[in-house]
Amino acid sequence: MKTENWLARCIESITGKGALRLVGLMAIAWLVYFVSLYFIFPGYFDPLSFHHSDFYIPAAFANAPGEYYSFTSLLNWPRPLLMWALKFGGYFGHAGSVAWLVAMVFLNCALTALLFKRLLALVIDWRFYLFFALYCYLLFTQPYFYTFYSQDIGSQLSYLLLLIGFIALLEFIDRSKFAAFSVLFVLTTGAMLMKETYALSIGFVTFCWFIYYVKQNWLKAVLPGVAVFCGGIVSALVNFKTNSVFVNLSAEQGSAYHIDISILSLAKEMARYAREGVTPLLVIVFGLILFQIYKTYKDKLWVRSFLLCLVFALLAWLPNALLPFHHYEGYSFNGLYVCFAVLFFAVKIAQEYGHSKKIFWVIVIFTLLSPLTSIKKYQGTRNSWVLAMEKVQMNLLAGITKATAQLVPLDKNMTVLVTGISAPFHPFAFPESLRSFAGGNKAEYYFVVPKDFPDKVGMKIDLVNYIKESDKATVAYDQEWQFDDQGNLVAINSKKE
Repeated sequence: MKTENWLARCIESITGKGALRLVGLMAIAWLVYFVSLYFIFPGYFDPLSFHHSDFYIPAAFANAPGEYYSFTSLLNWPRPLLMWALKFGGYFGHAGSVAWLVAMVFLNCALTALLFKRLLALVIDWRFYLFFALYCYLLFTQPYFYTFYSQDIGSQLSYLLLLIGFIALLEFIDRSKFAAFSVLFVLTTGAMLMKETYALSIGFVTFCWFIYYVKQNWLKAVLPGVAVFCGGIVSALVNFKTNSVFVNLSAEQGSAYHIDISILSLAKEMARYAREGVTPLLVIVFGLILFQIYKTYKDKLWVRSFLLCLVFALLAWLPNALLPFHHYEGYSFNGLYVCFAVLFFAVKIAQEYGHSKKIFWVIVIFTLLSPLTSIKKYQGTRNSWVLAMEKVQMNLLAGITKATAQLVPLDKNMTVLVTGISAPFHPFAFPESLRSFAGGNKAEYYFVVPKDFPDKVGMKIDLVNYIKESDKATVAYDQEWQFDDQGNLVAINSKKE
């Protein structure tokens, strides 16, 4: 009977009101996403664009010949499930490889809100939907969200797997501890093999779970921690087996993955990520909510639960804080799905004690105004650089699409000289990605590498030969594709005999 009831609940959640609610929340997330990007930052809506060479990895993995990038071979790479996810995305084309990740972001938002609805015993009413929209607004206007979220597929999917794992834990723990353990173990292992971002965060959550339940039910208390610990062990073994550069205890001083555990270095890096991740107005908002929790409930449990959400973000920053020579502002977004969910505590107070209090609307107004304290960050060097590179990639994609298209009807393969590209990011960084363009596999390319980024000179990888500017006169080519320094295709010239 219990199994039948559980199955009925699962079917209802997938096909009934649960599914409609999830889709509805994702639709709200999309709407807020559009408003945030178009009206606040970056000031336009082109979310499927590229801005880094890494965006060509999915296309390279999906279109490469041979076995080197096969699913089997990728199992021997560091973060193998991340490699699988990248290859999977490549089958959806250039825009599709980003689109499905954007959908995952909306799913993360919706599932996090539903998790907090359950944990805080919230009612689905207008206040819940209002604060869900505000929650998404904070995420999507975070100063470094736009310029990194779609590139950091590992962290996005790692969080999603852990989120589903924790929701499954809550669903199964009182029905079948074996099922609860198994699902959490499998999803934690998968999350760690995507990216290790949330290893400390989820570990801390299971520690808090243990403290809460240890006097009530010892087995229930230890089970999540054991599942997460076992998943971490499996991930660590895979990392060491594959000689992962991402977990390199012997990295040299000054290298990107050198680990520095000194207190001063950690404090400095954590402070930087905190300043980059949370705006000054949000600090006030968090303070107001915490004060209201204490004033309303006089209960240390709720205060501790609020603080747990903040610690979750701190521990998500910590792995990157250990790498001071690899600091990147975009990592400040890690952990904010849970950190910003403290907004839902305001919903709980409003639903249980009335919503007419001025403090409720002060929180709403301060949240809406929070991007004003990020203007300098929006206009900062890092974001300006990324947006400039995004424009270059838009131009390059359009130009290469046009150039390869005219190869399609030709009877023979061509030799193409590619000149003028000066940006550090381009599809030639992952040459197999050229096969993803219609007609891209009908040529052998001689790519004049940017003089400021002389990578791979003298090498031949797949269809591409990498040469210096001074060597282009030695190339016998059928066509020359000329680009300018903004990535625009200037001309397609046939070599005169």
